[in-house]
Amino acid sequence: METQHQILFVYDNAAALEARTEILNTYTQLRVKMATNVAEARSELLRDRYDCVISGYTYRNSTGLEFLREVREDHPTLPFLLLADELHPDIIRDAFDAELTDYVTPQICQASYDLLVHRIEQAIELVKDPIQKQDTNRLAINGNSA
Repeated sequence: METQHQILFVYDNAAALEARTEILNTYTQLRVKMATNVAEARSELLRDRYDCVISGYTYRNSTGLEFLREVREDHPTLPFLLLADELHPDIIRDAFDAELTDYVTPQICQASYDLLVHRIEQAIELVKDPIQKQDTNRLAINGNSA
């Protein structure tokens, strides 16, 4: 039997979040819960156990990078994917310095949800293999993706 991974998807656009969550929940290996802001996501992380967090970048009173740093305080190894349009390379570098697991753009969702699911599963596997994580970070900072 395939392992089901619990994912927390945090995104400020409720309509896009709901549509993406509905599609991701069709994959039997994923169980996705939604949060539309950082405060709601913090509550979810206290209430339940998650295998991965996917977060947008822009929030009303915060950023995905600030949220990542908060998550790292209590969950240092929880896979964290940042889903955002093109960000300045310095922001991406800062995110990886704060232990971001992966950075993906919404175009990946538009191209194929299979790609996004693969990135989620890969992020969860990276927790088990820290050497692979270092190599992935090096690739992502240089503009390539694992």
